[in-house]
Amino acid sequence: MRKSLLSTVVLSLFLLVPASIIWAQTISSQKGLTTAVFTTKYGQVKTYLPDDIRPGDRISGTISATPFGNTKNQKEKNRARLLSYRIRIDGTDYPVPVCIYPAHPSRSRLRY
Repeated sequence: MRKSLLSTVVLSLFLLVPASIIWAQTISSQKGLTTAVFTTKYGQVKTYLPDDIRPGDRISGTISATPFGNTKNQKEKNRARLLSYRIRIDGTDYPVPVCIYPAHPSRSRLRY
C-alpha cells in the first residue's frame, strides 16, 4: 500500500511538470528516505519523503530546487521558472522553494 501512495506522489509530480520539460528523473530509497530527483532544463527539483508512507499518515518532507546557469542572470531566470512548479501530494499542491547557493565558496571563508 505504501508503494502505491509513493507512486501516486511521484506520478503527480511528473504530471504537474510538462513532459517536454523533463529530461530525467531518478527515484531512490535508502535508510528510510525516498528521494525523487527531477532534472529539467531550468534546474533540478528534489523531494525527500519517508519511504514508509501509509494512507492517513501525517508526514514531513523536504522539497528543494537548484537552478542551472553559469551566470547570476541565467540562474535568476531559471530560478523564476522553477518557482512556477508545484509538487502535488495527496491532492495538495506545494510550492517549490528555490535557493541559490555559491557553487564554490572562497576558501578564506571556510572555518574548520
